[in-house]
Amino acid sequence: MPSANKTSWFYILCLAAFTSLCGIAPRLHAQTSLPATALPANEEVLAEKSAASSPSDDEDTFSPDHQRFAWRDKRGEKWMVVVNGEAVGMLYDRIEWIIFSPDNQHVAYRAQRGKKWVVVLDGKEQGPEYDELGNPLYSPDGQHLAYRARQAKDWMMVTDGQAGLAYRELGTPRYSPDSRRFSYAAKKGDKWLNVLDGKEGSIYDEAGNPSFSPDSQHVIYAARRQKKWVMILDQKEQEREMDSAGAPLGFTPETPEPVYLLGLGTNKGWTVSMPGHQGPPVDIVSRPVFGSNAGRFAYAGARVERRAFRGERAFGQVVIDGTPGPVFEGQSVGGVGFSQAYLALGVVPTLVARWHGVSSPNLSPDGQHIAYAIRRGEKDFVVLLDGEAGPTFDNIPCGPSFARDGRLAFVGMQEDKLVLIVDAKRISEYTWIDKDLDDCSDVWFTDDGGHAIFTTIQSGRFFESGATARAKRRVFLDGVAGKEYDATAILKFHFGGGRLAYEVHRDKNAAGEASFVVIGDLEGPRYDDVAPESLSFPDENTATYLARRNRTILRVTHTLP
Repeated sequence: MPSANKTSWFYILCLAAFTSLCGIAPRLHAQTSLPATALPANEEVLAEKSAASSPSDDEDTFSPDHQRFAWRDKRGEKWMVVVNGEAVGMLYDRIEWIIFSPDNQHVAYRAQRGKKWVVVLDGKEQGPEYDELGNPLYSPDGQHLAYRARQAKDWMMVTDGQAGLAYRELGTPRYSPDSRRFSYAAKKGDKWLNVLDGKEGSIYDEAGNPSFSPDSQHVIYAARRQKKWVMILDQKEQEREMDSAGAPLGFTPETPEPVYLLGLGTNKGWTVSMPGHQGPPVDIVSRPVFGSNAGRFAYAGARVERRAFRGERAFGQVVIDGTPGPVFEGQSVGGVGFSQAYLALGVVPTLVARWHGVSSPNLSPDGQHIAYAIRRGEKDFVVLLDGEAGPTFDNIPCGPSFARDGRLAFVGMQEDKLVLIVDAKRISEYTWIDKDLDDCSDVWFTDDGGHAIFTTIQSGRFFESGATARAKRRVFLDGVAGKEYDATAILKFHFGGGRLAYEVHRDKNAAGEASFVVIGDLEGPRYDDVAPESLSFPDENTATYLARRNRTILRVTHTLP
């Protein structure tokens, strides 16, 4: 038997025998969709917007704890902010960007009076009026507020009501995670610099927006001098110059040390750089993942080959602990298949084996094991676990991903079957009647590790091009399919009391478009909007959330059977 610090497919097969004892019991027959029935609700009115206000407004917002709701209300030709039915502040000609602080204690917005703008915090105007304002930004602890302000031709960064030095332009401000530090890019004359904790850094031809390390001790940004770019760490230039603008990717978890993309020049791609490592040239790359033990990391990258009249094809590989793995070829994509915005920056959220040849890698919670999917050819997909190939599938659209206890899960397609695999064991099979599966989430586990959940997406060309978010969506719990919805999103999963709950966002059917909550096999009432992050379970038999019906804001409570 393998040692405890090395997992193989053989070892997982051995562990799978115990799966039903500690988690998910296997179901090998085809699963049918769960029926959806009505869920009784108690509705408490929290606020009522006036008839002069739009029922749905982009400025409508909840506090993070969902105890307060703010909107802008029209009074004649003027506007006023209202929180939980009570007016806050004065009347203005225009109101924008209403935002609660992270600690739920404050509400701020920018307001226009005549041709001038002012930021209002808790009903009180902050500082003087300005000709133009940026969006207010709270510090993570909610105790500080910053925004960009223009007076004539000069831009100033205003923090806690106090204006800083005047510049020609300003970048996006950043607070450190501990809220004690503050940084932004500024244009002084024809040059750029970074302002960190009130002190100006060196002068450059261009300077990017800064990023702080998780411990707030370090800040990094990209800067250009003439034709060369360099990364600046704590106001000190790093040694390596680059031909294209780079991008910070984060910091290693322990030291911490910076991780960033280096531009290799026009049409030459990018390379991932961190202390002791410089990766192979890539056109697109996933964000590196790091193990809990020092030195372990992995990421996926791909070169994109553009062929005249034949679209694009990606050739991907995974880099593990600094060593590039073998290259695998993705499926050809017609036209301009890979987002030019992603290619310009070099970063994509997730690589998928079907299109990129490899999927973004995942590390086990203990950092000992690495898994990812590869495409070896037409209808020849496998998951590599520590370099060892598992069973072959026609496609692997979901995963692989690890549970907290280290179990590995993914979803494979085999002929007309959608198969859930947990620790190399076929947990369930679902007959997929559509020709193909367009997209799929990673498999994730409930907190107790006892249930596996994933969602499938069946869409059309408008979804694939980014023109719409609407698609046929379905949730699977332990391989059992829920009802299919024609929705723009499925949000806020929660599992408790043996029930899975989630919000279906803007489902469309014969009765129109609506949002609602699903708990187990029960559907709640239809609303114009549901605040998905407000969904909570005070106890195993009670669910509550906030919703809007026309102009009425409701707190909805379900007593579960």
